[in-house]
Parts: sequence; structure tokens; C-alpha cells
Amino acid sequence: MSPALPASIGPYDVKERIGVGAIADIYRAYDPANNREVAIKLLKNGMVERYGPYLRRRAELSARLDHPAIPACYGYVQTDEGAYLVLELVEGTDLLRLLEEHGQFLPPQHITAWAIQVCDVLTFLHTQAEPLLFRDLKPSNIMVGPDGGIHLVDFDIVMGFQPGQRYERIGTAGYAPPEQYEGREDPRSDLYALGATMHHLLTGLDPHHRPPFAFQEIPPSAVNPAVSPALEAAVFKALAYLPVDRFQSAEAMKQALLDCL
Repeated sequence: MSPALPASIGPYDVKERIGVGAIADIYRAYDPANNREVAIKLLKNGMVERYGPYLRRRAELSARLDHPAIPACYGYVQTDEGAYLVLELVEGTDLLRLLEEHGQFLPPQHITAWAIQVCDVLTFLHTQAEPLLFRDLKPSNIMVGPDGGIHLVDFDIVMGFQPGQRYERIGTAGYAPPEQYEGREDPRSDLYALGATMHHLLTGLDPHHRPPFAFQEIPPSAVNPAVSPALEAAVFKALAYLPVDRFQSAEAMKQALLDCL
């Protein structure tokens, strides 16, 4: 049974709950001061101490994350009662829900087009003066709008990249690359997660239900005959166990995907 819907969160009038997670819930709310609807990401009880700093950093990064495919962040609020982010409300459906609604798997040409857009966002992040790592790319964090454009959501664990830096071992099992489990990430780690996302969408096979890093045991074309050899090769290259064997940039992966179209 879902908890009761709060009437308000701070000065924001809650309209509905639009997302439920282990760490936070997301609400559609009305912002009376600015006469607009927003998304409120409210941390659950007991999560503020660990995850509050991530949400605060997300708000601090908002000026650097000025990109049409990245929802704007209007601020972070922490009080004795809890903590929440105020975000631009993105209309659309995430790719995990779209897959569940569609059936066994999604059309390869649609997946390829979406992945090309994701590569553009990753290029934007990875080529900042201080490169940024997304660190949690997966179908549920990619929204498709009514016009077919994508938005990346849930930037809560984005971090700046410095060679040799060690990171907290955090991410989503099944999509996170091997090196993320060791805290040794770099921009190619996001490309692995994009490959894992594409494999899931192309085959309908949820990586949560398979042994870690076992994607290449099942060629996408063996499940979905509509997957071309070129697309399969691009997905497998992104999913290489060692970063040196993957695409070396999001732009290089984008060019390979464009060739598939």
C-alpha cells in the first residue's frame, strides 16, 4: 500500500506521485511563486544523511548542466523534516516503461535513434572543462518526450572526473561496468552502461536477471532477428569488459550508430 500523498512539500502544492524509488519518491507539484508545475524529488526517511550531499551537488551543478536534454534544477532544500530537489517537469515516458508497454522488445531503429541522442548528451558531459560522469545510465533514466526527443533524468550521482580518482561504489547492478564496482570510472564507463541499456531494449532481457557482465553470451540478433550485424557489433563493442576495448568516446560510438541507420 502506497503512503498517503502529502498535500504539500514546502511551498509546493503536490498534485500526484509520479515515481517511486528505494531512495526517493518523485511528485508533480505546483510552484505558486513562479506559476509553473515542477517535479519534486523527496528523499525518504533515513536517506538524507547519505544521499543529501548528492542532491545538493546536483543543484550546485545546475549551471553547468545547461542542455536541452537535461532537466533544469531549480534548487535543493533541506530542513529538519527532510530534503528534496526541485526540478523541471519532463513530460514523456521512460524507456523501461515503454519497453514494458510495447512487449518483448523495441524496434532497433528507434533504439538506435535514441542512443544517438544519448551519445550527444554524454559528449556534452564528457567534454566539460572538468569532465562529468553520469554513472547511472539505464532505461528508466532515459525519458522520451511526445516529439521523440530524449531527456536524461536522475543526475544525482554525477561526479567530476579526474584521472586516477577513486569513487564511491554506487550505481545500478546490470548496467554498471566492471570498473565501477572498484571505484575506477572514466567516460568509457558511461558507454558500457549505454551498451547494456541498448541490449536490454533490443532483447527484452533484463540484466538484473542474469549473471554480471554476461551480455555477450547472448547476441541481440539471436533474440531479435531485426538487429543488424552492424548494430550488434556496436553494442558488443560498448559492452567490452575492458575500457580499452570499448569506443573511446561518445562521439565515436555515435558515428558507429549513425552508420547502422
